[in-house]
Amino acid sequence: MSITSTHALDVYRAVQRGEAIPPAPGRDDWRVIAELRDARRAARPAHRPGLLARLLRRRVA
Repeated sequence: MSITSTHALDVYRAVQRGEAIPPAPGRDDWRVIAELRDARRAARPAHRPGLLARLLRRRVA
């Protein structure tokens, strides 16, 4: 059974049961990829440790 026919069957069942219709396959793929990319970027160490502190000291002084 293809993804499209499986989704059509899921939609039919949801309508018959009065439930919410499931999202179309692949609809949120780009959002998931973007969230994974952001999580990987947040987990990386800073390229230049102490750079932010030096920049902030210059502004205060």
